[in-house]
Amino acid sequence: MEALKKEWVKREVKNWLYALGIFLIITLIFAPHILFAPGGFAAIWSLVLFGLIAAAFTAYILTPIVMRFLRPLKDEKFLSMIEELSKEAGMKKPPKLTITETPEINAVAYNSIFGKRIGVTRGLVEAYHNKKLDAKEAEAVLAHELGHHKSLDTLKNSFVFSFVSLVEAIGYLIMVMGVGLARVGGEAIEPATGLLSMLIGGFMALFGFIFRMIAKLVSALAYHFSRVQEYRADAFGAELRGPETMANALRKIEELNNEVVSNQLTAKKVAALPYASRWQVKPAKLSWIDRLFSTHPPTEKRIEALLSRGRR
Repeated sequence: MEALKKEWVKREVKNWLYALGIFLIITLIFAPHILFAPGGFAAIWSLVLFGLIAAAFTAYILTPIVMRFLRPLKDEKFLSMIEELSKEAGMKKPPKLTITETPEINAVAYNSIFGKRIGVTRGLVEAYHNKKLDAKEAEAVLAHELGHHKSLDTLKNSFVFSFVSLVEAIGYLIMVMGVGLARVGGEAIEPATGLLSMLIGGFMALFGFIFRMIAKLVSALAYHFSRVQEYRADAFGAELRGPETMANALRKIEELNNEVVSNQLTAKKVAALPYASRWQVKPAKLSWIDRLFSTHPPTEKRIEALLSRGRR
């Protein structure tokens, strides 16, 4: 048991260093001059501190506010599952289960200042009760989310995305202000003043747009980290319920979700969920460009990784 704990700590240190490395690369892409500025080293670590503070705010305050529409799950079977899995995972207290009324078969790990949460969909609960997923497969889905909590993935994810999100938000603000200024200029009575306002507004809108595009391109690094997290959470689910069970759960979920999203009205409701990209499975055929900006690897890649793990 002690050896397993040491191995876990070792993996987590590597994971945090990986997150820090990606954060620093993103930071230096946006602000390379910091390296050559007086006190640049201290400035970099100030930005790291900012990233951690922003991540904590996002993970523990902003996210639960956005996810407040989820209600406590009162299904005894699922409550029993999470209780048992949490004990196996060595967690002192099981996360609280919440539910959203959507037919998609999904789950998501998130936090609040009051403790860990795992949100499940009505579709997941019904898939289990209708025997479309067996008990071990449903447990594997919950174990995957426990893996995210065990590794503090929501905090790491927010940390890696913090600087990208800030730059994107600044770009959006500048773009909106520029468009507004250009409109005011177009309605100005004085031609010279109006033309100047339109030019400045147009420049601001263009600058803000470029800022957002750069943030989008750089975010590919952060999305890469998110996909790595998913593989690790799958591996944790495999540790608790076996690689084949985890793989079967992913396969069945994708098949069932493809049926759900074939209904366009339902697909729109699913896409409207807050943090839709962070839910466990996104049943869509993505282009290679879309995959660069996806939080999750393709399901077939996840299954392949799990089965290769099972053969070792």
